[in-house]
Amino acid sequence: MATLTYTQLNAVCAAAATPVLVYDPIYSAFLPDLYNIGCRPNELTDQSLWTAVGGGVFELQPLKGNNVRTILEAQMSSYLVEWISGGTQLYDNCTYSKLKQIWKHKNSYNQIFLESKPMDLYLYRYRFVKSLNLAGHTAEEIQNTMGWTNLEMVDTYVDADLVW
Repeated sequence: MATLTYTQLNAVCAAAATPVLVYDPIYSAFLPDLYNIGCRPNELTDQSLWTAVGGGVFELQPLKGNNVRTILEAQMSSYLVEWISGGTQLYDNCTYSKLKQIWKHKNSYNQIFLESKPMDLYLYRYRFVKSLNLAGHTAEEIQNTMGWTNLEMVDTYVDADLVW
């Protein structure tokens, strides 16, 4: 098994995030939302975790007892913005199992693993954190961006050996 570089990881995530016309547009928005936000898939599908603050700012209360994250509207699809704001129910159709099925259909790469655990939609989270690190963000800035209460989580994601 070979370790993925960031470039390879980004290519895998970007390729699967491109729209496919056979799916309703809402399904084509979900993977880019994961790509741009880096949250857990289940956080993206739970409306109760999101709050529209105003002025193009949204808050996400991450799962697992982490701190609130601030997400800018520019990072989000219009479907996600409208859903959080109560303007549409379309995002209600985006369940983890449905999106994992779409991921499997769209992903043309070999299975990727973290240790012995197969990875799928969580690859977007690893890609997001690694991109922040490569962009020169400090560990403390990444911790704050992700809402983590534990600074060691940064290294867990940045140093993760994803293999295929």
